[in-house]
Amino acid sequence: MNSLRVLFICVALITIPVLIESCCGSCGCNPEWDTSFSINSMSVAHGTRELIPGSSTRYQTRSTPDITSSPLSKYAMVISMNVTYHHAFNEHSGGTMAAYACSPPVPFSEQMVTSIVITSNQALTNSSGELSYVAGDDISAVFSIEDQNGTVTLIEDFIEKPFYGDSFSLFSELDIDAAQHHTFTVTITLDDGREFKMTTKDIELTPKS
Repeated sequence: MNSLRVLFICVALITIPVLIESCCGSCGCNPEWDTSFSINSMSVAHGTRELIPGSSTRYQTRSTPDITSSPLSKYAMVISMNVTYHHAFNEHSGGTMAAYACSPPVPFSEQMVTSIVITSNQALTNSSGELSYVAGDDISAVFSIEDQNGTVTLIEDFIEKPFYGDSFSLFSELDIDAAQHHTFTVTITLDDGREFKMTTKDIELTPKS
């Protein structure tokens, strides 16, 4: 009986580490792979931003390129990137790996955005004076950024910082008094000097319903 117990323990000591290594190796958690990407091009499309059902604070932004009208407070411009992914191999030691066991890597951009300029072919105004821009003005101060994780930041806090995910959206929480037609142009400059200039289709922006 004792010999069987000893045999079982020996077999367990040999096979369990192999199984753990095989499991982690197959899902990428040991060794860990950090995934990054380089940006090839960018495009812009209309989008809508709605409260997630059951929540009073969390929003979901969807690309809806064919819409022709939207309240400004629910409108978004979705910036999508064509990217090339890169993988970096990292060796880890110690006991911290269990915290990341089999978690997929989050892709991050190898380039940083250094400038975002937004203009319209029409004046963007409201009676309160919060919006008082003529056609061609930079209206980027009106917009905030929401990344793929749902994190919202001001544009000034987004630029010149690493970011994750190959898309983000631009949106405004301000309101207008009357319907206005706009064609927006978004110009994004990267830290490697490249500039992407994108123009939306015409959109009728309306007051909050």
